[in-house]
Amino acid sequence: MTFSHIISSECFLASLGPRLVTFSHIISSKGVVTAETRTDSIRNDKAQVYEQAWHFDNKRNPAVGFKLAFNYLKAKRYVEAINICQEVLKVQPNFPKIKNEILDRARQSIRP
Repeated sequence: MTFSHIISSECFLASLGPRLVTFSHIISSKGVVTAETRTDSIRNDKAQVYEQAWHFDNKRNPAVGFKLAFNYLKAKRYVEAINICQEVLKVQPNFPKIKNEILDRARQSIRP
């Protein structure tokens, strides 16, 4: 496999977006990189962007807090997800979606 084949394969896989997780591995110039590693990296990048937006809004925008907590949950950063959920619920106590979809799931994931 030549370098141009590797690049075109990576471009094709990158264009698939969320469907990337269904592939068991990706061939790169450095060898085999698992799809999980690549998706975890994307989740961490998204979490960093939402974290900056959360701080930029002075932790007052519940929609940004929801997305940040969701990305923390998917990245298996459960304690951080719980902390963000609690901060969102302080700002807007009537936000049942964050409690049901993120807070409860994060708490269940922590428990043995």
